[in-house]
Amino acid sequence: MTDDTQAPPVEEAASESVLPEIPAPAEAPQQPATDPVVESPAPIVPDELNAPLEFIAPLDTSVESVVEAEPQPTPPESSAPPSSPPLAPTSSQAPASNSPAPDISIANRRAAALEKRRAQKQERLEKIVALARERGKITNNDVQLLLTVADPTATNYLNQLVVAARLRRVGKAKQPYYEPV
Repeated sequence: MTDDTQAPPVEEAASESVLPEIPAPAEAPQQPATDPVVESPAPIVPDELNAPLEFIAPLDTSVESVVEAEPQPTPPESSAPPSSPPLAPTSSQAPASNSPAPDISIANRRAAALEKRRAQKQERLEKIVALARERGKITNNDVQLLLTVADPTATNYLNQLVVAARLRRVGKAKQPYYEPV
């Protein structure tokens, strides 16, 4: 075979292919595009949907209410809005006043609640010390079970007792136990 009979390289074949030319559209006068108006027929609605609202069953679907449900006449419309009696303040509502009254009771309640929390915490710390004296040593897990608290809370309680010198931390850093002082 000779070199003359071989197919031309790909690049040459691509450049030699001729695409048919598309003629440019003739310039037509520009007219605004308008859509023809198409009238659609009115939708067909079943008779149940056209029924007046007073004949539709109420939301209460119990047998008695459906059987006894009758259309109730609508009251005549009046131009004046209906007047309602003034509402008296209930026991939980305080009468509104324009002058701010000093509320000392809130400060007293806060102080009492704070004192109550401090007393409960002190009782818990005493329980921990009493258990440590009874057993000779105590662990974080023992405190969690005794007081039904989470691990960090038990650790905080034990650290507070160590700082107050009521317990002494003994043992490894990962598994310490505490002895009464």
